Amino acid sequence: MEFKTEQLAYIEQRLSNDRKSTLLAYALWFFLGLFGAHRFYLRKRFAWLQPILGGLGMSLLFLLIACLIDEKDLLGLVCTLVCSYYEPLLLLMGMVTVVLKIWLIADAILMARWLEQDLENKRAAITAEISSAD
Repeated sequence: MEFKTEQLAYIEQRLSNDRKSTLLAYALWFFLGLFGAHRFYLRKRFAWLQPILGGLGMSLLFLLIACLIDEKDLLGLVCTLVCSYYEPLLLLMGMVTVVLKIWLIADAILMARWLEQDLENKRAAITAEISSAD
């Protein structure tokens, strides 16, 4: 369907108003990427998984640091359990960290594509809206 100049201008105006900010997406990735804030902003599937893995890794890190400082005063029984399984937990924490870093790098590479796909989806929705109104 051919659109008039006014309709095309309307589509582009709506797209510029509804467009997600590239700068904000990358800022969220850089500062809060470990918690998946950029994925929530871009409404990606499985956005909940990254914060859980990040939280698991950070929790293990804090427990291990607390265990190294003083296991009796800080966390008591939990620290005793963590310290008794120190090596496997350290290995698990390292694996979680490596997976998260690879995931974050992949997200940074894919983010431009996600923003373009979001824009194209919005363009298609606005075009369908205008087509149905005529």
